[in-house]
Amino acid sequence: MVAKWSEPSQRPALSLKDAQMAMHNFGPRVRFVKLLPPGASLLDAGAGDGSLVIFRKWPAPARPDLQMFAWAGDRGSGFGNFDGSEVGYWPQNPPDFAGRKFDAVFSANFIEHIPDPLGFVEWATTRLTERGRIYLEWPRPESLELPDTAELTAAGVQVMTGRYHDDQTHMPAPPMFEDVRDTLARCGFAVVEHGVVRVPYFDQQLAIHARQNKDLVGMTLAYWSYTGWCQYLVAEAAGTV
Repeated sequence: MVAKWSEPSQRPALSLKDAQMAMHNFGPRVRFVKLLPPGASLLDAGAGDGSLVIFRKWPAPARPDLQMFAWAGDRGSGFGNFDGSEVGYWPQNPPDFAGRKFDAVFSANFIEHIPDPLGFVEWATTRLTERGRIYLEWPRPESLELPDTAELTAAGVQVMTGRYHDDQTHMPAPPMFEDVRDTLARCGFAVVEHGVVRVPYFDQQLAIHARQNKDLVGMTLAYWSYTGWCQYLVAEAAGTV
């Protein structure tokens, strides 16, 4: 089904540039960053290569007023574009930044890699200001049952991670949504938005381009959207809801 959906002989209706922009514009990550209050500070925890900082300028409208900070186990290629960065491993070397509090903590595809992910969630709430918001994104339980990378490759679909356990750095199972939500509630935070990270139509447009161009990253992004690989939530202090 995935192979037919992304068949590269199809003529896409959108250009690659437009498909990429739409995937981000209609996704929850860009919405979270773009809607932060004026002058807000954001910590990207588990920042990977540091690509989140791109959203300060792209897509429009730009948010040059935002202060963005990155933390990860290794220094990502985009870390130099942040206002500050640190390198460390959880839980031995949590983000410090001289005790600074942030208006937002963003963490995508991180908590499934660490022991005691709920401990990280609790820690994140202690580093938020009174107007602070938290964004968490991680795999759904359904990702455990999807075709693995080898099966997808055999069907002509090349992705970085097809099934949850294809990534050997993952914990045995992703955290349950209810456990994350209840941890936030105990810390005085309420979930104000949550859902599955899916961008229908535009993911197919990107997938066609990705298979035509043998773009592994683009195909992975499109496949994850098509299958609903990830879930997300946004939470804020209960008194502000």
